[in-house]
Amino acid sequence: MMDDGKLVIEPGQTFKEVSIDINHPCFMIDLSRELDQEIVAHSFLTQFPERNMMHVYCGVRESFTESEIEKILGKLKDRFSRAKIYAPGEATFFDLQFEDVPISTLFSVPNSMVKRYKAMPERENVTIIAEDINLPNLLTKFDDTVNLDILSIKKMKIEDIEDIDTEPFLPDDELSIVNNLINWGYYELPKRGITIQDAAKRLELTDAVLSQKIRTISESIFKEYLRQATIHRK
Repeated sequence: MMDDGKLVIEPGQTFKEVSIDINHPCFMIDLSRELDQEIVAHSFLTQFPERNMMHVYCGVRESFTESEIEKILGKLKDRFSRAKIYAPGEATFFDLQFEDVPISTLFSVPNSMVKRYKAMPERENVTIIAEDINLPNLLTKFDDTVNLDILSIKKMKIEDIEDIDTEPFLPDDELSIVNNLINWGYYELPKRGITIQDAAKRLELTDAVLSQKIRTISESIFKEYLRQATIHRK
């Protein structure tokens, strides 16, 4: 079974990588259409099986204003249960929780992990790696509102799986800072959280030092987003 979203790998196992396009009524497709942007997941989606709820940290290339984000989310306010927005300056990042039954079903495959996910104005694309995936049986779990297109299936070597980068791209000290800033509401739009001055005091840093660290962290996040977006287009 899944181990915190990671594959359990043992000698002699074989795996498959499956890329699937999904076209169905869903929040992420509608959000992508409203933003007119591809939405790329930055962390693997997690599942709440009892409610078919998904939780994802994702982003788009464009930096939107507060009023633009409020207008877009206002149109979709009945479609999600949680939405936090962080705008580091060069892109917009979302922390979202929403219902998506097809995606939940795909993530229920035993001993599997999500390699890539993106939402586009007309479809979602998911690439999963699984030890054993029975596609005919899986397809019977979707109703007529869901159109699935299997784009590719390929065998994977264990060494290829082990090379997948799932480690944090921020060092521990920067990860600690950004987690604190997120929890204190610094990045939220509209801004209702902590100021940079208050955050600096809590972190025992000067305003100037924290401001520089935030710029460094934002640049790292944006570069990682561009890297992931490039990978997802392959």
